[in-house]
Amino acid sequence: MRRTTLAVLLGFALVYAASAFVFPLMEPDEGRYLTIPYEMAESGDFVLPTLNGVPYPDKPPLQYWVTAGLMAAFGPHVWVGRVFPTACTLFAALLLFLFVRRESDEERGLLAAAVFLGSLYTLGVGRLNTLDAAFGAFVAWALFEARRHLQGGGRRHLYLGWGALLLAFFTKGLAAPVLVGGALLAWSVLSGRPLRWLDLVRPLPLAVFAAAVVVWLWLLERSCPGAGWFFVVHEHFARFTTEAHHHGAPWYYFLLVLAGGLMPWTPRIFRLKPRNGDAALFLASWAGFVLLFFSVSSSKLPTYLTPMWPAACGLFALWFAEARGAAARAAAAGGAFLLAAAMAAAPFHLVERYGAAVVGDGGLPLSLLAAGIAAAAGFREMRRASGAGGIVGTALMVALALAVFSAPFGEAMDRLKGSEGIARVLEREARAGDRPARYKSELQGLPFLLGERVAVLGSPGELAFGVERLAPEERSRWFPTKAEYRRAVREGERFLVVMRRGRMEEFEREWGPARLVGSWGRFVVMRSVPPREERKER
Repeated sequence: MRRTTLAVLLGFALVYAASAFVFPLMEPDEGRYLTIPYEMAESGDFVLPTLNGVPYPDKPPLQYWVTAGLMAAFGPHVWVGRVFPTACTLFAALLLFLFVRRESDEERGLLAAAVFLGSLYTLGVGRLNTLDAAFGAFVAWALFEARRHLQGGGRRHLYLGWGALLLAFFTKGLAAPVLVGGALLAWSVLSGRPLRWLDLVRPLPLAVFAAAVVVWLWLLERSCPGAGWFFVVHEHFARFTTEAHHHGAPWYYFLLVLAGGLMPWTPRIFRLKPRNGDAALFLASWAGFVLLFFSVSSSKLPTYLTPMWPAACGLFALWFAEARGAAARAAAAGGAFLLAAAMAAAPFHLVERYGAAVVGDGGLPLSLLAAGIAAAAGFREMRRASGAGGIVGTALMVALALAVFSAPFGEAMDRLKGSEGIARVLEREARAGDRPARYKSELQGLPFLLGERVAVLGSPGELAFGVERLAPEERSRWFPTKAEYRRAVREGERFLVVMRRGRMEEFEREWGPARLVGSWGRFVVMRSVPPREERKER
């Protein structure tokens, strides 16, 4: 590997590693995927995941195990949860670099990694503490190894591919064999060899894969009856065929995500030159199957495209044609300008929608500075080198700019949908005997941040499966009805309840009187008022 290539890859690794730890916890996903491994480490139960003390068998436990191990080594910090996703994103970039280098040359391999790491999608998803970065990396690994085996690479690649598929399953479930198998089948058919994929189905790796899955499902079901059924049926078939998870969107939704996520490279798509070749067909089959599969699903979220992102960026590199002339260079630089404009507009949009008091405007100058860096660096590099060097330089500058942008933007997002700030308010206002609670707010990270369980007032939402399996007295204590809450307050229980500002009157009207004791951004903390104090105030 040339020194320049190594230096660029190390540069990306440093930018990603450093910028992964500068913004606060983002709810609800990051809070959920911190609380679950935290409770695993505390309870010592590594079979049945729990969230806020109730069974939560929605996803397999691989990332929970890794994060729990990191917490044991470094302590329960927010940044610990981002180590594994960030490492997986960098691993996916390395896999993509090696694949394109083998199929083409080192320059295009570096170009593919730069497009991947410098795209808005990867910069937004690749460092967050969700399951998507790891799932996407393991799916890519499985597909690359499967192709290498089918090209005559030997059994080592067969077993590595099955191992990667098993890791993908234990990250996000049945989607792993469906996406990997579907992509390989599509490539086999389009390449004129519809049965070539059968060479991957060997008894030994298939038996090991099936045994590992069955044993885990058996242990899960034994630990919590009904959990295995819930995982297979509700979290897979119901998610795909119905809107049970309330993530519906039109069929073209992912086309918009693709166009926006490829920024600042989107304007270059129209200048790519598709070339015939089995490597390009392989990547196109992979990306196309994932895109089609999730487009027909009833449940749609932007992060569902993570398993196809290496393939899309690899196609960009293989089909890349150097721009010629001033007009072409100006079009290439347009992506960087559009990205910078979006960055500059974001803080003002948030302030206009939610108000400066809610968003906090202290980070706006830094946000604008970051946007300026992205625009200037992208334009300069694209103008100086319209070929692969310009793409790589732009990717590095945009990644660095977004790293700077992450801190002030993250502060604003914490006020809107984070939980660290409001957790500090809860700790400051808490008295001995106070019970933290949340009302109609998906702040799943509060048990992790507070180090204790949190009562949930109102609908349990995604915790419904686990709540149904609690003993009646435990359910009454941690998921009380309105009548049970009022009775607890009358008997002397004191609650500190987190809710959004706009729900204060609704809460007092339906649940009982409460006093405002603190706020942070979009959230407030209300203290329940016992009947005797209510009479005094009157």
